[in-house]
Amino acid sequence: MILTSGCVSQDPERTEAKSSRASAAIEVTIARLQTLNAAYERAQRESDAIAMAASALQRLQVVDGRLAEQDAPLFIENTVSMIQRAKMVAAGNQEVRAQLDALLADVDLEHEQTFGAFGQLFGNTSDALKRKRVRSYDIARESERLVRLNVADDIGVIVYVEAPFGRGVGLTLSDMADTVVCTDVSRHGSLICRHRPPKPGRVTAALSNPSPIELGVLMITNHPIAED
Repeated sequence: MILTSGCVSQDPERTEAKSSRASAAIEVTIARLQTLNAAYERAQRESDAIAMAASALQRLQVVDGRLAEQDAPLFIENTVSMIQRAKMVAAGNQEVRAQLDALLADVDLEHEQTFGAFGQLFGNTSDALKRKRVRSYDIARESERLVRLNVADDIGVIVYVEAPFGRGVGLTLSDMADTVVCTDVSRHGSLICRHRPPKPGRVTAALSNPSPIELGVLMITNHPIAED
């Protein structure tokens, strides 16, 4: 009589290929968010309310169905804030305001950080943006949160952070020897760091909150977050 085990080991090559695909998908997502954030800031400098709102709305399309419910509130809040600033820019121009109202006709800006009109875009997902690469964190006032990442030497590390507008949240990336390799601070709340480790191991992302109140941040990375 031959007994077979009910536990089947995973194929290492298949697991590695799946991880590489997940990393590649996240890199594309981050690049698209960066492009839209840059377009928004450019439109804001040019006082182009329509382009501002269009860029903000396209951010929702980039993450459509990809963010888990618990990681979505800050992304929604930031997007709504971007749209509200577009409405402020358009306030003195009746024609532009009319165009903006038409563009935003189906968008609810009064959800107060609940899912409201955007709720259908988020939920439990099995897509590339799994929670092992996407996490939301609450950072106490005037403090920082350290996040460890498991990295491979054949894929460069990308860490993207969304933070509240105008709060001065900072991102610092340190290598395996705890040497700082990248820092970023932006009043717009969109931060990014890149690093290519020389060998597999762990790197550390430090998320700093200099403000006098607790803040939530959303981190997206192309390498798995270590479960310490």
